[in-house]
Amino acid sequence: MDIITDFWGLYVNYCFKKYLGSGVSAVVTQCIKQETGETVAIKIAHRSYNPYLNIEKTNLITLKELGSDNQSIIKFYEDFYFRGHRCLVFEMLELTLDDFLEKVVGGGLHLNDIRVITQQLLVALDFLHGVGMAHRDIKPDNIMLVDRYSLKVKFIDMGFAEKKEYLRTTHCSPLSFRPLEEFLLGPLDVSVDVWSLACTLAFLYLGDTLFPGENENDTLSAIFKIVGCPDSLDELLEIRKLLKQMLNPTPSRRITAADALKHSFITMEHLSDYDSNNPYVCDANEKMRTYGSKTPIDPSRKTTVKEDTLDVSSPKQSPSSGSYHGVGERSQNTAHFSGQQEKIPTRTKVQDEEIQTALPQKNDKSQESYMLLADSRREQRHGSRTIPTEETVEQQASTKLMVTKELKIRVVIVEIRRMHQETAAPQKESSVKCVTNGITLPKYAAQN
Repeated sequence: MDIITDFWGLYVNYCFKKYLGSGVSAVVTQCIKQETGETVAIKIAHRSYNPYLNIEKTNLITLKELGSDNQSIIKFYEDFYFRGHRCLVFEMLELTLDDFLEKVVGGGLHLNDIRVITQQLLVALDFLHGVGMAHRDIKPDNIMLVDRYSLKVKFIDMGFAEKKEYLRTTHCSPLSFRPLEEFLLGPLDVSVDVWSLACTLAFLYLGDTLFPGENENDTLSAIFKIVGCPDSLDELLEIRKLLKQMLNPTPSRRITAADALKHSFITMEHLSDYDSNNPYVCDANEKMRTYGSKTPIDPSRKTTVKEDTLDVSSPKQSPSSGSYHGVGERSQNTAHFSGQQEKIPTRTKVQDEEIQTALPQKNDKSQESYMLLADSRREQRHGSRTIPTEETVEQQASTKLMVTKELKIRVVIVEIRRMHQETAAPQKESSVKCVTNGITLPKYAAQN
């Protein structure tokens, strides 16, 4: 903050208005140019970082002479020294893409918005690379909107920009936006900007970094997980194509299940160009063999019966037969299904006879063994059961009759006792006293 204090209104051409932000090498302030009243942004270097702003000044002057003002790159006006600080004067832009997502949008951008932003940034990159320079520090913080009500954007911060002949392996971008070759200390070219821009576009869509990590190992792990195997990107493209056909809003144009089975995401035709020993390809093949559902059987294939089971026998399987094949096992014909619609074959009369012959007959010993085994299992569940004889049946019937008579007698006794309780009061003329074992019966009971 000592820089701001020193700068406060003391330079004759500019009047300090407010503090905008700070970085490692400098702070940025909003000022008014007193001669014109124009609002500008002035980047003020820390004294120890003056050499870095001198490099940025040289880059900006070179690009300005080549026409950068019309190429989605921030306009550079002039530079000066004030009390030992290098100062660079730029046009005033409103906010960075990072702040726009966080403070205005609150999440990722719409794809239509990303498309417009991408086009402008690619134009700027094409200009930079065309004049033999690389930005080297592309990230959401270094891309600014002219104002929050438009989608016009510009690159800022050319402090790390270098000529392509002298690109160094110095780490410029943050971990999440750093290209793979910088991690591996490999040779660099202007394509490092393309990688960083891709990570920035993913950030605009997701609202978060594509390759998160607190250190280089974490970030490298995230990179290899997503794009380390080139076939992973192909997979994403293929499932996107399949989903697009499955989500067609017009029912008549929506892909059928049969056609979806022929899609390359399922048949994995797009992986046939890769080595069959690729770990990703091997894993895909193994899982499809283990868990994948069987495909329809070709009617032209013959069936034979072997030991109580139907087994489909055919020549060596080929992709056209409709069965699954791994990528490393493909023949020249990469299609997995025949062009004609396949039907499930029906058994012929001869095949039925073969099946009946294979099954155990009535007098077969195997059938007897099976019945004995079934009886033993039934006894285990329900206990042993014997077949009753005629004598046993008669005894059961006699016992049942006696029990029934006894029950009837008990019912009559209960009814008599209930009626006795009801007639305990003085009897009416309609009833007749008949004493039987101390029980007074009503008239209809006495008559019976």
